[in-house]
Amino acid sequence: MRQLILFLFALTLSTVTFAQISDSEKACIKAENLAKKDMYNKELKYYTFGLMRAIGQEDVIRKEILKQKYNVTLMHLGCVVSDEDLCYNEMAEKILLRKYGNSFWDDVQQQVDSVLNVKKQLGTDTTYALATTPKGYEPTYMSIDRTEQKGAKKAIQDNKKGRLIIHKYYDKKIDKQEVEILHRLLADQYQYRFEPLTGVVPAETTGYRRQATKIAKEKFGVDFLHQLKKKADSMRIEQEPFGDRIE
Repeated sequence: MRQLILFLFALTLSTVTFAQISDSEKACIKAENLAKKDMYNKELKYYTFGLMRAIGQEDVIRKEILKQKYNVTLMHLGCVVSDEDLCYNEMAEKILLRKYGNSFWDDVQQQVDSVLNVKKQLGTDTTYALATTPKGYEPTYMSIDRTEQKGAKKAIQDNKKGRLIIHKYYDKKIDKQEVEILHRLLADQYQYRFEPLTGVVPAETTGYRRQATKIAKEKFGVDFLHQLKKKADSMRIEQEPFGDRIE
């Protein structure tokens, strides 16, 4: 009987205590509980705040690592910060450090740096200027980026085998006469192959194209594309505009 009375007294005391806390404190507790629930469902979020800016490749990589390896969605909420968001973030931080250790963010940064070093060795771009919405970044760029790396590696291999391909993109109709000229010109004077591009270009081809252009510029000079254009112009049977710039 005594134990029952003590239990009812404790229950009453906790109910009164909860009723006495402010609405903001209640909202904070609710946000913390939501973070715990999201972690259990592998849907944990981590918010960043501040002015929107151009998103660097480092931001994109970090977002994908958090999502793919830790089931954490990185979201940018802009400059409007609510108490609930801060409470959610604090609990999310506690959960992550408790689960992965106090070096969690340092470990994530090391993984980001590792990916960036690979990209630097391949000579691929290191920044993006992407439009985004206040609720977060698009999560697809890392997978595309890995595919571009695959194309860049193939370009390096083809160059070693003496069969590197230089591409040119045509927005509209392919200029058949120009294609024939570039085929001959690149084969005879540079020992390269040529392929025209049009329509939607796969990410792997984009990575190949960038790396191939980089290789050609390193071998024949930074004005390689300009010189190629001039030579192709002089070889035309009929004088006409060259069209799109080779990239």
